[in-house]
Amino acid sequence: MAYYYSRNGFYALNTQAICESDYKFGWMACTSPSSVHDSTAFSGTGLGRSLLDRGSALARSMTRDGHCIAAVEAHASSELLAVPWPGGGRGDRWRDAFKFSLSSLRIYIEQAFGILLWRWGSYGGRCGCRFRSVLA
Repeated sequence: MAYYYSRNGFYALNTQAICESDYKFGWMACTSPSSVHDSTAFSGTGLGRSLLDRGSALARSMTRDGHCIAAVEAHASSELLAVPWPGGGRGDRWRDAFKFSLSSLRIYIEQAFGILLWRWGSYGGRCGCRFRSVLA
């Protein structure tokens, strides 16, 4: 139970999600406790395992077609996960441009979660109900 207790002082799940530029979620997983690092939570999902396995049909298809997923710094960079340069661009014009473009893409997921919160109101907040522990 302690694994689900977040550093912010409440119980939570680590949510991993992918969305398109039309703010529609294409994939979401809420299978890991909040104490788990984002990269560990992602690699524990079926999609994460498929992307990490270079021999999988999905990884081969994405590599062949030149597709990748814009991700946050918590993930390791690979052919299929584009993440910002560690420490920022440091004045290098190409790195700064890459970081700006990647940030522009990642804004869609932030906005999609904002829309989800606005629509349902309780996502990302306290649910206000009491739970009984099954471990007691």
